[in-house]
Amino acid sequence: MNQPFTKVHQFDIDCNLLFKEWHDIASKQQIFADSRTYLLLLITYPSSYNQDIDIAKFQNTIGVDNFYNISSEFSVRNIVKDFKNTYTEHVAQKVSEYIETSFSNYNTTIIKYAAQPPNCRMRTHVDTHPNSMLPRFLLAVNAKHGSIMEVDGCQYPLDEQGSLFMLDRTVAHSPINQSNDYRLLMHFDVKQI
Repeated sequence: MNQPFTKVHQFDIDCNLLFKEWHDIASKQQIFADSRTYLLLLITYPSSYNQDIDIAKFQNTIGVDNFYNISSEFSVRNIVKDFKNTYTEHVAQKVSEYIETSFSNYNTTIIKYAAQPPNCRMRTHVDTHPNSMLPRFLLAVNAKHGSIMEVDGCQYPLDEQGSLFMLDRTVAHSPINQSNDYRLLMHFDVKQI
């Protein structure tokens, strides 16, 4: 990957519907009571588990290292119950197909919603789990003016909804949300084939 952060595609999708689906499930899962700077909801699940996993707490329940050690078990064919037969599932499949066609050496694995509360900045970090050598693809769902990804000291606006970005997670990065709304991205992790 030449650039640590780059836009790779623009999708014509209904971001308002995706945001509504996320908000409805996030409310059901009570994640708004969480004070973390990043709120995660799984869309896919690992094949060694079933679709009834706790999509808001699964990663923390089994531990981050274990979570990423089983990442190859995740697949776009394994959609969690809450997002089965929804527009979220349709978009996850559409974006996965694009990634796997355009970047033929990758298959998508973990797909999740990642929300950042209003006026919030995550600390600058480098991902260190086993799969972090591979890129992460980010689909902007609800990214208002002030939604930024800082990568290697450079700030990139994320406010073009429906845009798919590719992030080199081995480079220092920090999600920043200076807007007054939740910034919502769909994350697509990949494995090499």
